[in-house]
Amino acid sequence: MTRREIRDRVCKVLMDRLQVNREQITPHVTLTRDLGADAGMDIDDLRFYLESEFHLLPGTLRKLLPHFEGAPPQTVQQVTVRTVCNAIARELQAQLQCEEPFTTA
Repeated sequence: MTRREIRDRVCKVLMDRLQVNREQITPHVTLTRDLGADAGMDIDDLRFYLESEFHLLPGTLRKLLPHFEGAPPQTVQQVTVRTVCNAIARELQAQLQCEEPFTTA
């Protein structure tokens, strides 16, 4: 999966869940301050839908984006679309490196 595909799918989730337009979503906008996500419930909701969209194990984004978990609001406000896309790209890349090829006995 290319970075563009990751970004497009992240944008789709953000548009659906936060009711924002595609034009509002750029790599540098923050989820809370710029897109209006609530630092609690909306972030948890986004995490769930992003993990589902990319077939990540539940809690994966909590590990990759630890500043969501119990962080002060000003820290959560710094999470950008780029941060999310990069975290997902790293996790998908790690999954690809861990997969063993299928062999027959």
